[in-house]
Amino acid sequence: MVEERRTYIIHMDKSWMPVPFTTHHHWYTSTLASLVMNGFSAVLTESQLDQLEIPGYIASYPERFGQLHTTHTKNFVGLKKFAGLWPKGGFSDDMIIGIVDTGIWPESESFKDHGMPLVPERWRGTCEKGTDFNSSLYNRKLIGA
Repeated sequence: MVEERRTYIIHMDKSWMPVPFTTHHHWYTSTLASLVMNGFSAVLTESQLDQLEIPGYIASYPERFGQLHTTHTKNFVGLKKFAGLWPKGGFSDDMIIGIVDTGIWPESESFKDHGMPLVPERWRGTCEKGTDFNSSLYNRKLIGA
């Protein structure tokens, strides 16, 4: 029987990172050798989630879906420029605050590409077609969906 897999956000205590690891990314990657990234997101079975209860593990939270309330995330979640998590985290350097997939509405002002640079040459994604969505809707800001 195949176990059901769900996405979890894993919260780790950075002070428990073993000395041999030079970065938190290396530590997270070693935690689940074939699945994995202070925390990371992974699609796991219940038994794989149980294996995470090691020194440094704090908690896991199942993926939840919510309604989009803002496009100004740092203000919405209360991140302050000179205090708290934002400056301690290097002002989002190498940090994902959340994963939100509300679908794509390419006609939105948010997806206008005025002033955007060319698509990076290293981009290897594709412009997929879907119901009511064709490749003409892609631009220099919306490069893959």
